[in-house]
Amino acid sequence: MPLTNYALDKYVGQGFSSLKMPNTKSVRGEFPNLDSWIPIFIRQSIFHRNLSDDRKAFAFALIRRAQAAIEDYDEACVTLTYIIRGENIISKYFHALRKIESSVAQLYQAFDFARKALSQDIFEKNDGTVIQRLNSIYNDSRHPDVTKLPPGHLQPVWIHDDGFCTINARLGFDEFESLLRLIGKNVDRISNGDAYTVPSRPS
Repeated sequence: MPLTNYALDKYVGQGFSSLKMPNTKSVRGEFPNLDSWIPIFIRQSIFHRNLSDDRKAFAFALIRRAQAAIEDYDEACVTLTYIIRGENIISKYFHALRKIESSVAQLYQAFDFARKALSQDIFEKNDGTVIQRLNSIYNDSRHPDVTKLPPGHLQPVWIHDDGFCTINARLGFDEFESLLRLIGKNVDRISNGDAYTVPSRPS
């Protein structure tokens, strides 16, 4: 027997019943070389040798995380279409949530590697930028204190039609997709042996 909206919100996750048509757009198709980023980078390293070994380690870390972030988000987007069709909505929701949390982790770690490599801050505490909010969701997902969730909250991270959030931050799907594009475009260049650049304060 299908659960009522009340039961979905009370026993599955806060706001679950209001999730009707998640406004997601996979960015994977915008990077046709995504599956080849690492092989291309290896060939560049062998034949051009324009990066020192320590920079190669950084490049590998960044490429792997950017690729994983885009792939995991793509899988989340596909999975959320089942919810729109009303198919297996509870199990599909948690599968999509897991992939979004994984994508958030991989994407934030990619930006953090860039920050360390460039010795360049990417946000200030509580400045409200997309990177700061990404960091907040990353931390809430990685180290959730479920004892401090508000009454009626079962999940530290939850999805709504326009994005996902925690009690501390909210990030729109469009904002997250813009960050994926930003890191993806830079990794496209890195795989070809070019230098990495990133804005210091993405807005």
